[in-house]
Parts: sequence; structure tokens; C-alpha cells
Amino acid sequence: MVITGFYENAPLHLYEHRELGPDEKAKNLVLEFDPEPSSNMLVACIWDRWTRPNEPDLYSFAAITDEPLPEVAATGHQRTIITIQE
Repeated sequence: MVITGFYENAPLHLYEHRELGPDEKAKNLVLEFDPEPSSNMLVACIWDRWTRPNEPDLYSFAAITDEPLPEVAATGHQRTIITIQE
């Protein structure tokens, strides 16, 4: 799959490099990652087509992830997509 950026969810307290407070509930933070300068990224995926009689086909996919890159880990997120290097 070709993308120009991606989003990751991270717990706010991990993004801020701290523990949760005694009565604090975890909050989600959505982070955007995009290369500078802007360029296309190739993402490793698996996909499938589900078929059922008398129903439209359903295409689905999942991006393959791995341990986070340093810039992603610094945000508190524990996984990141795998980009294919040419």
C-alpha cells in the first residue's frame, strides 16, 4: 500500500513520559507521522477478499507492524508499521 503519512494512537501519560496519577484514567492521543520532505511510503500489508453467495465481495487488509522506530517509541507508542525500502 502506498501512503504519504500515518497515524498512531498513544496513551497520553506515556507520551508525556510519566506514570498515571492515582485516580487518573488513561487518555488517548492521536499522533500523525509524515516524512519531511513529503514523499510516498510503501507499507507491508496482508490482504484478503471475502466472498459469499449473493453478497458483494469484501476486501480487507492489515498493515504489518514491528517494534517502534525511535521517533515513534519516543511518543509512547509500542508498535509501528513496516515500510518497504526500495
